[in-house]
Amino acid sequence: MTHRYKDRVLITITTMCPVYCRHCMRKRKVGKPEKALNEKEFKRIYDYIKKHKEIREILISGGDPLVLSTEKLFSYISLLKKIEHIEVIRIGTRTPVVLPQRFYDESLLRYLEKYSPIWIITHFNHPEEITPEVKKATQLIQKTGSPILNQTVLLKGINDNASILKELFRKLVSLGIKPYYLFHCDPIYGTAHFRTSLKKGIYLYNLLKRDISGLALPFYALDLPHGKGKVIISENNILQLEDNRALLRTPWGEVVEYFT
Repeated sequence: MTHRYKDRVLITITTMCPVYCRHCMRKRKVGKPEKALNEKEFKRIYDYIKKHKEIREILISGGDPLVLSTEKLFSYISLLKKIEHIEVIRIGTRTPVVLPQRFYDESLLRYLEKYSPIWIITHFNHPEEITPEVKKATQLIQKTGSPILNQTVLLKGINDNASILKELFRKLVSLGIKPYYLFHCDPIYGTAHFRTSLKKGIYLYNLLKRDISGLALPFYALDLPHGKGKVIISENNILQLEDNRALLRTPWGEVVEYFT
């Protein structure tokens, strides 16, 4: 469990995933080894959350929580839902993209409806990932009352093009999926060929702001190294910008050097 922000925590419930993305920000952990939280480990997390009444939101992530059995996953969610100060539960999952058939399971849909709203945070990077199977899964999720948000990673040679991003975000909105974040690709080992410059990302984002509605426009953001937190890319937060280096202000006012 990670408690970086005062009102919310991240629970890494498993290291397993239905797809191992080269650009994954947790690739140092995912699949190494493949394991899931056991009940004893979960009990420690549960006790911590129950004790810390400032926590309002829980993000369940991994790996991918939906590789677990429906019964196991919701045995944990049912307990978390009983904590009085918990208002929001999110599931971070790529299964709507790479394994949409997971949501054809009536048992899973019943649990989502029972504990609705469960916020589904998914990860589409390109409009070609939106298939007929994805559309069907999206409709089934929405019938349970679960909102769907999307996080996209800006990837050089994949989607670092305003036309591609516009098409992706417009298609998502047409399905009822809100584009939530456009993340600058993290400096993960083995991903240098996927990373654009921050200047390129800002240029693309300004084109998007000009051409699509606020409903289709995500936040452009990056994760600072060493656990410094998430930063929304804006004029207020960029203190200095060079070709390969930036000075950024964190949400807590700290100035951090970032190499793009």
